[in-house]
Amino acid sequence: MGILGGIALVINRFGIANLMRLNGVPRSYGLSWSTAA
Repeated sequence: MGILGGIALVINRFGIANLMRLNGVPRSYGLSWSTAA
């Protein structure tokens, strides 16, 4: 859980950053990331 939790936090951080920086395609991309995680 520790390792998976750390990976999830990293993915969430980059995912949120990408969503905030790029407002075009990342919507579907972010959804795919959230569903994958």
